[in-house]
Amino acid sequence: MSVGTFAFSATLSRLIGLAAWAGFGFVGFVADEVLAEEPRVEVFGDGPDVLLIPGLSCGADVWQGTVEALESDYRLHVVTLPGFAGAAPRQAGPFLKSSRDELLAYIDQNDLERPAIVGHSLGAHLAYAMASHAPGAVGPLVAVDGLPFLGALQNPDATPETVRAQAEQMLAAFDGISRDEFERQNELSLRTMIRNAEDIARVASTSRQSDPATVGRAMYELMQTDLRADLAAIEQPVLQMGAFGGLPTPEMRQWMGDRYREQIAAAPNARFVEMPTLHFVMLDEPELFVRTLDEFLKQNLATAPLSAVRP
Repeated sequence: MSVGTFAFSATLSRLIGLAAWAGFGFVGFVADEVLAEEPRVEVFGDGPDVLLIPGLSCGADVWQGTVEALESDYRLHVVTLPGFAGAAPRQAGPFLKSSRDELLAYIDQNDLERPAIVGHSLGAHLAYAMASHAPGAVGPLVAVDGLPFLGALQNPDATPETVRAQAEQMLAAFDGISRDEFERQNELSLRTMIRNAEDIARVASTSRQSDPATVGRAMYELMQTDLRADLAAIEQPVLQMGAFGGLPTPEMRQWMGDRYREQIAAAPNARFVEMPTLHFVMLDEPELFVRTLDEFLKQNLATAPLSAVRP
């Protein structure tokens, strides 16, 4: 097996293998405010505003450790998207564009001044979507092992058209899936994305509450939405994290790092950092994750470019 094939297989199983299944319960962890219901947004702490967007099927609770570490320095707006982790699903409309627009509306309605956006997996894709669609509305971005175009992870020349068949297969796999099979696949995929057995069990206990049809639709759209060229509109600082702890050789990690760098090449102020974890960086290495995130926010949250005028 070639380096590229092995690395792609490992990463694809992480991102697609029912992808980023979500969160552990906020036991004894109560938000200071709930400022929106759809998507649900819980607010913790005080300071500069930061949105935390979880990944596919994830709830706000996947950010619990991050919130506990940072709420004394930031006001953290922690999102749960419709249809994920027990939240009621949307009845109609596209998933990604609706989520993008609802989150931008949340920023506007609550008078947030260019908040930082931190997204994991699908949440990272949404962070890129928000910033490229309304660059004046948001501040610096942190993409935690999520990309502008999942379909081009192996082949940078891929387009939505060339990966449509795979996307349709993914969508069909969720059509009519039983709850038992959904939960079984959930736990199997978590074992490839989180190292600690206790974390896996906690995540599995709530991620199974996601709506399978919503998960399938979101995954299909993720594979059919190419934001790479749109990143040219993002002037603010971007930190792209790649979780390569499952890749066993330096050659494989270098190969995958090159694919990630290609994806963010259009963003004029982006940098890439490799993380020695599986997909859930914030669970596998919480201290490293918080330190890396906090350093980036302190350096960049107050220095986002002023040339972009908020719409």
